[in-house]
Amino acid sequence: MTRSPGPLASVVISTHNRAAALPATLDALGHQDLPATDYEVLVVDDGSSDKTWQLLSAASTPYRLRTFRLRLNEGVSAGRNAGLRAAEGRYVVMISDDLIVPREFLSTHIATLERFPDAWVVGGFRQLESLSETPFGQYLGRLEHDFEQLRLGRQLEDGLYEMKVPTARNLSLRRTDLERVGLFDERFRVTCEDQDLAQRAAECGFHFIFNSALKCVHNDQTAELARYVRFQQHGARDTARLCLKYPETHGRSPIAVSNGYVRRSDGRRLILRKLVKSVLATSLMAAVVEAAVGSAERGPMPDRWRAWGYRAVIGLYTFKGFREGLRESHRDHLEVAWATSTALLKRLRAVPAVNTALTHALRTPMRTLGVQSELVIKHLPRVGTTTMVLPGGHRARLWSRGDDWVPNQVFWRGWEGYEPEMTPVFWRLATAASVTLDVGAHIGFYAILAAIANQRGTVYAFEPLPAVFERLQRNLALNRLENVIALRQAAGAIDGRAPFFHVPGLIPCSSSLSESFMRSHPVLDSLPVSVVRLDTFARENGLASIDLMKLDTETTEPDVLIGMGPLLGSSRPDIFCEVLQRTEADALTGMLRPLGYSFYLLTDAGPQPRLRVAADEVWRNYMFTTRERSAVACLAGTVGGS
Repeated sequence: MTRSPGPLASVVISTHNRAAALPATLDALGHQDLPATDYEVLVVDDGSSDKTWQLLSAASTPYRLRTFRLRLNEGVSAGRNAGLRAAEGRYVVMISDDLIVPREFLSTHIATLERFPDAWVVGGFRQLESLSETPFGQYLGRLEHDFEQLRLGRQLEDGLYEMKVPTARNLSLRRTDLERVGLFDERFRVTCEDQDLAQRAAECGFHFIFNSALKCVHNDQTAELARYVRFQQHGARDTARLCLKYPETHGRSPIAVSNGYVRRSDGRRLILRKLVKSVLATSLMAAVVEAAVGSAERGPMPDRWRAWGYRAVIGLYTFKGFREGLRESHRDHLEVAWATSTALLKRLRAVPAVNTALTHALRTPMRTLGVQSELVIKHLPRVGTTTMVLPGGHRARLWSRGDDWVPNQVFWRGWEGYEPEMTPVFWRLATAASVTLDVGAHIGFYAILAAIANQRGTVYAFEPLPAVFERLQRNLALNRLENVIALRQAAGAIDGRAPFFHVPGLIPCSSSLSESFMRSHPVLDSLPVSVVRLDTFARENGLASIDLMKLDTETTEPDVLIGMGPLLGSSRPDIFCEVLQRTEADALTGMLRPLGYSFYLLTDAGPQPRLRVAADEVWRNYMFTTRERSAVACLAGTVGGS
């Protein structure tokens, strides 16, 4: 058989807080009868708070181990999907993070798939022997065995059976099958994700085969009633979602009938049972019943009575979770309806003709009455070109798809509407600046102001993010500015290349070379960018001195100034700088004070002198200057324009 590029199989594992069980799983996968080069193992850490990630980072395996980390616990479906998207094998084998697989595990999965090209292959598991030493462990072993037998269908041959509903805890398929079926539905966070996937697979013509040779050890490590019933509670929430998603096939299933809301078709006995469970499933009563059963199991008791007690507690928590799932799903449906309506309105407001008519129709009376509606400004962003009138009758333009905060603020509030504590001061200093550096130029607002304020000067605008850089170039072309040079680079302390981190989106609201700062965002993307020291840049471009700088690099401003080297002391430019963190503030103070700089916090009352740089809860922008205080005081106040 001719092998296609890439591994033969990809093993996908989603794990959450299972640092104790995971090593045995990874070790067993390293003792397969396949060559280690034939398969890869992908482990997704689904927001663990234990030492799972450290364990994975230090793991050494004979096979290729690829690890991924979700910053938040997003559920088993999201974890598996992350691994499936990255998988490169012809076949995909999904297992739980606590399965100890036999030596012939992968080869048996692959051989079975190759025998049955329209089937997905399912394996089973047995409990650890040590768990059968406790009464609940024995009960749990019988329960899982009975559940497995219940799902088996017609026997095909020795050890092979048709299967009604597979489990993704030990499941294999061809990776290309997912192109037809799709990935897991991430609304199923704990359970039923495999039943949902199986429903869609069956609709695509796939069937399921159980191979008894694929029996693994379920390394659950503990068999505790309290832990099990809480898992069942969380799982029952997903069961309710499944019943609502597929009402024809699951809506009248036994679990839905016995735990759903009371219906007219329910008999008196069923109605009574539901009412009793409603009372007993309250948090207090369920805890009392659980404690009573737990206490009784430690004493002498017939197995039949003990099993009845276990069923009662599990049933109560299943009822509790199922009802919670129904309520959550109903809320989800309302949220979906609201989100759909909101999306339609957003599409409508983004139509240029509609947006132009609405924004102009509202801005005129708002300005006439001197009213600024925050609701309108937030929910009706300007689409298209915004024209602002600058001091001296100059005009500047910014373009937006409605995806950028700066043009929107300028449209509704005027040219000083974006960072009003800084804009007029910057303008005054820019009128006399021959060389201006805008580091972290974003879409070019300050670069355009500086270029228009002194059309004989030169402005260098640094912006490394490709999509934002394109918007910067568009705005420069819109204003026909020939004295601005746009550079798709970041500025830093070292020349070279470095990862640049940003939140997802065409025009992201935050981006930086600092991963530690950006880590606070739940979702983060990165790409390599060119980084240049400003003294290197100045030398290569024949710049002997810098007059004005604007720095907005999300906490890496000290690195930018370090990269200026002696040029900072020889030029001593006026610097406008965003300050977000204490460590950044302390570094700036220590760097600039020896050069004779004074520090001014920019507020709505004008530049306020400070003895040292400190992050402020309200105002983020500082001016660093060697000018006399009296000269700084003259910079405050309005300068005209609209």
